[in-house]
Formats: sequence, C-alpha cells, structure tokens
Amino acid sequence: QCRVRIVAGLLWGLAGSLYAGPIAVPNGSFESPATFFVSLNFDSWQRTPQPVGWDENASGPWTNQTGIFKNTDPGSADHIVNCNGDQAVWLFANPGVGFFQDYDSVDWDDPAPTHGFDVKFEVGKSYRLTVGVLVGGLESGGGIPQGATLDFSLYYRDASGNRVTVAATTVTNSASIFSNSTQLLDFSVPVSKVQPNDPWAGQNIGILLLSTVTPDLAGGYWDVDDVRLTSDAAPVLL
Repeated sequence: QCRVRIVAGLLWGLAGSLYAGPIAVPNGSFESPATFFVSLNFDSWQRTPQPVGWDENASGPWTNQTGIFKNTDPGSADHIVNCNGDQAVWLFANPGVGFFQDYDSVDWDDPAPTHGFDVKFEVGKSYRLTVGVLVGGLESGGGIPQGATLDFSLYYRDASGNRVTVAATTVTNSASIFSNSTQLLDFSVPVSKVQPNDPWAGQNIGILLLSTVTPDLAGGYWDVDDVRLTSDAAPVLL
C-alpha cells in the first residue's frame, strides 16, 4: 500500500509538471484592421520584399499580392465555413510572395518595430505552428496549378539579422487534398524540444508564410487564416 501511494504521488508530480498552452500571435486571424470588403494593409505582419525583376506593368504592384478580405455571408458559394472571425488573408501564388512576423518586423503603418511579438525559443520546450489554408477560386473554376507550393516556417535571426529556419512545412496543391474553397485545412510545423546547445535557444521566434511556387506554376491564390503557436514544456519529475 505504501508503494502504491509513492508511485501515485510520483505520477501526480510528473503529470502536474506538464504544460501545453497557446502563445499569442498578434493579429493571428487577420482581423485588424477591419474591412467591409478587402484591404491591402494588415497589422502586425510585414510583407516579404519585392523581388528584383518584378514587373509591375505586367503583374501589378507588389503590395497587391497579399491583403485581407472579409468572409462572405453564410450561404454564399464561397463562404469559408471555418474561418476564425470575419476575415482572412489572401496570398497570390507567385514566387517570393509572403509575410512574416518577429520581434523586429514592421507592418504597413509602423516605421519602427513595435516588438509586439516578443516570444523566445525556451530550453526544454517544444513548439508547434499551425495554419489554416485553402486554395482560393475553386468555386469559380479557377485556383492554383497542381503542384504549386506554400511554405510555413519558424525561424530566428542570426547576428547579422538574417532569417534562419528552425523548422518548415511545405504545402503542395493537390486535387486530392484541396477539393473545395470553403474549408480551411490545418497544416503544422513542429519544433522538437529545444536543447541548450541549439543555435535558436533563447532567440526570438519568427513566423514566415511564403509562396515557394516555381515560375512555371505561378498563378491563382491561397487563402490563409488562424495562425496559431503553442508550446509544450518537457515533463519534470517532482
């Protein structure tokens, strides 16, 4: 009986030390600023820079490649049934189109970083980024070419300010996966428990969403919503 109590107490201490919880991602569901239709501006996120050679006469301004939109009314053919809130973001499937957020990123109306996303990779914790995504335009017979890719990643910045990928997931458009434009599908980027000697240990976390499509498959757009980040602490025997 004494042994049973000791074992039960140890298991209780082990379970009690587990922690899994969400980490706030500023404007993770793209509700700000509010729009009645579409807006090229979205708070807390910074666009990827315009590539050298981008032809605005042929393809339009680079700022048009991403933006937020208001979800249509329930019952509409293109209504996103599991949209988090009333808005989501579009991202054209062209090479290099994307947006990111970290401690030093700036958005459309902040000339200097606000440091709103101040989260670090902590030793002993694992992390998971989850993003909802769908292929836009399928309800009207459009969409992205099969095989087009979109990357989600967690990163940190090195001493020179360069983004260094810690973990990434590639989403590839396929008719067997994306069968409609009304249901967001979740894709995740896991990061295993941070070790003391990992280069990213103690570094600020960054989130990047990036179109990695090749030029021959460019065209169409992705809809993205509900960017979530969670962490799990390693169990400790008390």
